[in-house]
Amino acid sequence: MTDPFGVDELAVDDVADGQLVDRDAPSEPDTGAAPAPAETAAEEPQPRFSSVVEFVEQWLAPMLRRRVNTKLGGADDLHWCPRWWAHEEVVDRLSATWRAWEGARIAPDPGAMAGWWLSVLDPMMAAITDRYTGPFAVCRDGHADVIAPLPLEPYTADAAAQITNAYETADAEVAYDPATGEIRNEEQS
Repeated sequence: MTDPFGVDELAVDDVADGQLVDRDAPSEPDTGAAPAPAETAAEEPQPRFSSVVEFVEQWLAPMLRRRVNTKLGGADDLHWCPRWWAHEEVVDRLSATWRAWEGARIAPDPGAMAGWWLSVLDPMMAAITDRYTGPFAVCRDGHADVIAPLPLEPYTADAAAQITNAYETADAEVAYDPATGEIRNEEQS
């Protein structure tokens, strides 16, 4: 079908092998024959990159152009460690980022990659490169491994009881008395 301006009407969502397809073009006649085996079994899409290292070195680092500090105390807000692979948290975060990228790359939704940028890459990179709280915050003149893991105390039966009590209290009916400003459980009334 041709519009008044002489441009063939194409559907953006009608894509075959990366090419737009004219919806009104004549299709091949149905001969009743079984489709060829290659047409019945769709090939499983393969990842573009074989590892997170390959993803970071061949796609992420060349793609992202930011002013980053590799020294402590610099003026830029983003910190990056050239030995990113020596930070367990970063490896895990970038592995998840890479796997999500691979999924968005092959997704039928044309907005999947935009969603990946906004909901995966942007928050991951913000967490990774934060100059105050990110895993690279103390890397200066290269890698530094001085940030301790989160402190933990042993989990005990008393702790389990505290958690259970907290949930039970949260589920109880709560009343607010504007005259006194008190918040209390309805059971206490």
